[in-house]
Amino acid sequence: MTDTKISALTEITDLDATDVLPVVDTSAVETKKITWANLQADVSITESQISDFGTYLANVVEDTTPQLGGNLDLNSNDITGTGNVNLTGTIDSTGAITTTATSGAAILKAESNDTIGRLHLDGSSASGDVTQIRLDLDGTAQAYIGTRTTGEFFTYVNGADALTIDTSQNITIPAGNLTAPGILVNDASSLDTDTYFQIEDAANSFAKIKSTSTGQAKLFLDSPVDPVLHLAVSGTNKWSIFSDVSETNEFNIFNNAAGNAALEIDSTSNVTIPSGDLTVSGDISGGIFTESHATSHTLTNTECFGAVYYVTGAATLTLPAVEDGMSLTVITIGAVAVSVDPNASDLIYLDGTALDDGDKITNLSTAGDIAVLTYYDATGWHASTNGWTDGGA
Repeated sequence: MTDTKISALTEITDLDATDVLPVVDTSAVETKKITWANLQADVSITESQISDFGTYLANVVEDTTPQLGGNLDLNSNDITGTGNVNLTGTIDSTGAITTTATSGAAILKAESNDTIGRLHLDGSSASGDVTQIRLDLDGTAQAYIGTRTTGEFFTYVNGADALTIDTSQNITIPAGNLTAPGILVNDASSLDTDTYFQIEDAANSFAKIKSTSTGQAKLFLDSPVDPVLHLAVSGTNKWSIFSDVSETNEFNIFNNAAGNAALEIDSTSNVTIPSGDLTVSGDISGGIFTESHATSHTLTNTECFGAVYYVTGAATLTLPAVEDGMSLTVITIGAVAVSVDPNASDLIYLDGTALDDGDKITNLSTAGDIAVLTYYDATGWHASTNGWTDGGA
């Protein structure tokens, strides 16, 4: 090969690992060759050998705009620091991504089957509210969702609990109303016993809407005092239906506008209409109430509407204050002395003649004596008899 000046050689800009360079081996006083790969492996340059080393990076931290040419392998180490991590792409993790603070942790977790996403909040059990999700608007907290050390789930709005669910799945709304635009449904198809919705207060009074296993729908009002069902129109209570536990009239329909009972039913199923009329379009059928007395007896107002009393011994029947619609018949069985005594403020028209207020009528003391007493007006009774007399006060 003919020697050629270096300046005359063809220039190359990229060296291959197998390219060779000429070198002078001074120990052998001989020109030899070295590959580019071996030269790179042997060359070591220190800071003192570079006059302008100050223009190069001494530490990675000095690079204010670092970029990765490929994936970053943490080699089982962590990325730590107090700054922020701003990402515009997607974080792919085979495990959980956890953010920790001094008293709790938030864990973003994707299950291994990639179909379930979870947000874990792990708080300190020393806190009353173990974990919370805070919902902000323009940086101001509007509401919280969380759980407490009791296991209770809660929502917290405007400084107070809005809804809580205990460990038995009982839901409580401490204040405010429950509004449902649709139908409130309790599906009892899988239950063996009856099911219901129940509203209860601290006094153990409750309203219960119940659907039985036989398909019946029931409304229960249960109270240690008189349970009442109010019927209102535009907020005005018009009628009340209630059971009066302190009186003999155990069932009442009450006219709130008029301030009186419209219908009463006592414990023996006797029905009374205290005021007003009973109007029917068909027939009324039923027996006449009858009762026997061998001694004196004081009648109640319900016993003076269409009753017949047989008296078998010496006795006085005392009447209550007269009311519109009252009527009764008194018949003696045997020759016994019987008197019928009205209320002190009522009089009796005896066979058409008015007696004094409070005067009683007395029979002939013969068998089969009869007196038919009916309401005459607000002043008292009329008595049709077989010759009874004024017995005085």
